[in-house]
Parts: sequence; structure tokens; C-alpha cells
Amino acid sequence: MRSRFSAFCRRDSEYLIATHKHLQVPSAEELQQVFEHTQWLGLEIVSSAQDSDSTGWVEFKAWFKDSDSGKVDAIWEVSQFVRHNQQWYYTQGQQRKVNLPSRNEPCVCFSGKKFKKCCGA
Repeated sequence: MRSRFSAFCRRDSEYLIATHKHLQVPSAEELQQVFEHTQWLGLEIVSSAQDSDSTGWVEFKAWFKDSDSGKVDAIWEVSQFVRHNQQWYYTQGQQRKVNLPSRNEPCVCFSGKKFKKCCGA
């Protein structure tokens, strides 16, 4: 999961496509639209487990700022992964509704500042 988040930050569509094992793999053009409108702020791993040698899941919150509106939001998802030839591949995810932190909670970008004084400003 961390490598895929890093690939989103680096705008590495080749890696994202190569590590996606699902019937509907996003195209480089679709990913480019995400890249153009998203500033990634931080990744929070909520929990994870490996169900077997070849399957696992990760629950995470990927915080971002929409470059069009300037609003902070997050993808909160439980992602399923399969392992093949020592490589983990994303297969699918279940989205959850995320709430923004309150003004006095730590910022989602891990700056050490309060949300209201950082990304929530």
C-alpha cells in the first residue's frame, strides 16, 4: 500500500497499472486526471492483515487536497491484495465515509501542527 501511495505522489502511472490486478485497470489517461487535480498530503495505515501467504488487506486513509477547490478530503478504503511471484497486487477496495479532523487535531500531513493552522486553513 505504501508503494502505491508513493506512486500516486510521484505520478507513476506505469507502477500503478503494473500493480493493479483487477478486471478494470485504470488507464494512464484516467490516472493523469487524478494526478492533475490532487495534491497528496499523507497516508494513514489504520490496520492490515495477511489472511494467507497469497492474500491480505490494508485499511488506510489517503489524505489529499483537491487542487480545483482547495478542499482537504481523504480516501478511506479497505483494499484487498493478492500475492503472485513475490509481488503484491491491488485487486479491489471498499470505500468508507471519512470525517475531516477537528480544528485542534493534528494535521493530516503529519507536520506536527494543528489541522486549523496547516492544511485546514
